[in-house]
Amino acid sequence: MKKLFSAILTLVLLFSLSSAAFALSAQRSGQNLTVDGRAVSCDKYNIDGRNYFKLRDLAQLLNGTGSQFDVGWDGKARVVTVTTGSAYPHADGNELKLEKDLSASAVRSTQTIQINGKVRSDLSVYNIGDSNYFQLRELGDLLIDVHGQNDGRRLLSEASHRAYLDGYATLGPELETYAAAYKEYAALKERLEALATQTAALYGGTAELEWADYTSPLINDNAATAEAQKTAVSLFGEDKVIRSRQPSLGGDDFAEYILRVPGVYAYIGSGNPARPDTMASQHNSHFDIDEDALTVAAALYACYAADYLNGEV
Repeated sequence: MKKLFSAILTLVLLFSLSSAAFALSAQRSGQNLTVDGRAVSCDKYNIDGRNYFKLRDLAQLLNGTGSQFDVGWDGKARVVTVTTGSAYPHADGNELKLEKDLSASAVRSTQTIQINGKVRSDLSVYNIGDSNYFQLRELGDLLIDVHGQNDGRRLLSEASHRAYLDGYATLGPELETYAAAYKEYAALKERLEALATQTAALYGGTAELEWADYTSPLINDNAATAEAQKTAVSLFGEDKVIRSRQPSLGGDDFAEYILRVPGVYAYIGSGNPARPDTMASQHNSHFDIDEDALTVAAALYACYAADYLNGEV
């Protein structure tokens, strides 16, 4: 009996530890959402650092645009269907309603998601208050154009995508190249998934690919950037401040901070021509820094904070 009790206790402890390990961190999201420049209100949740929106809310918001899609439900088969390019005629007045906080009810959805007839098991979908919530960036890959901004999330229909790119033309023509490359990347993902599943099927098996996009794009807040530039110029002079930089495909998890609060990511030069050993680029075996640059960085941090608190920027 004592051994049986110990075994039961061990199982209970293991179950408790497993539950804690996979506990969700869900809360209402405070980020704003704009559709083609128009601020909109709807229920949204932040789950483990990602923003999730109700699928029918997004269908209603994009209805009548080039990115419209229809949502259906097969209750018997428990299948959610999404059809791109189709109008959403099923509005029943419950879309875009702000409900009470239901974050405590968030669980992984067990329903099948079917987009244009294809089952998608690779999407992060949560059921909150009996409604399915989708990660906005994942939907952006499949249905719509989504761009993260410091003041919230910007959701664009196809007609607005060109205007958005034109607004960032100061970043250089490379932005168009990056946009095209991203579409090629999305197509490559779909091709690899098809190859894997078809190859496995030849041998009577199945295959599932998991894709992980670890960080969001890092886009500086315009106001914070201008403030930091003003402080930098006052400290080091106009000729020491470089205001433009080519966009980069490199990532940094500082982007996750900027999604929540306005911020600016800046580079501090650490190369000194008088010391050739400091002129190699990072990720180079000869990379070293002129440690005098540390005082420059510390001064910029401290003075920007002081200028901000004193209302001087």
